[in-house]
Amino acid sequence: MIEWQILFLGLFIIVLLVSRVISEKASAMLSDNQRETLARSFSSFRKITIFPLLGVIVLYYFGLKLFPAHENAVSTVSFILLFLYVLVVNAVIFRKMSILHLPPAYVRRIILARVLLYGAVGFVIFFLWMTAGEL
Repeated sequence: MIEWQILFLGLFIIVLLVSRVISEKASAMLSDNQRETLARSFSSFRKITIFPLLGVIVLYYFGLKLFPAHENAVSTVSFILLFLYVLVVNAVIFRKMSILHLPPAYVRRIILARVLLYGAVGFVIFFLWMTAGEL
């Protein structure tokens, strides 16, 4: 790895940690009752959201096996499906949070943490795309 790649990796890790700290501080803003209600309302949601994600991964794998000459198309479709998955999951999460009437300061911090997290992941994807031939 060259120096700028190590710097990039360090920056990525720092952004992930900052996102996590913001999420933890947001959680500390909730009362015990609010935290319990939040955990209870998302318990079944956490169990089922893994299935669409696994479906996209399986489709990607079989797409590459069935259409090896169309790797770029399979990758693009898979990326679009993952993006839609993240969009839908986050829409459902924030809808549930609004129904629970959580404090606005909590919701703002969670949104900030998500923006940082997804921004970092998007930057990694962009970095990997730009350096695909160099790594």
